[in-house]
Amino acid sequence: MSIHAIGVSHALLLNGALAVIVTVVGEAADAKARGFAVHAILTHPDSKRLGDMAKAVARGELLIPIATRLSLRDAQAAHDFAEGGAGGKVLLIP
Repeated sequence: MSIHAIGVSHALLLNGALAVIVTVVGEAADAKARGFAVHAILTHPDSKRLGDMAKAVARGELLIPIATRLSLRDAQAAHDFAEGGAGGKVLLIP
């Protein structure tokens, strides 16, 4: 199998299925035969939408779960914590 992954941004386990979000060029020829589902999603920058979301966060209408806040000097510990399934965002504070 040959999947040309350019960058992995997220991986999660949901209801027993591993979901990996990557940038790929095409679908591997044997993906379906091996039980993989590949779905294309096209996104684009949207500054208005981002601004609306930031305002919703400020108003408390959009909640972003924060699992922990760590010092930037503890970046390795933050990375380890996130890889262990943090259950929310891991913030690095300078």
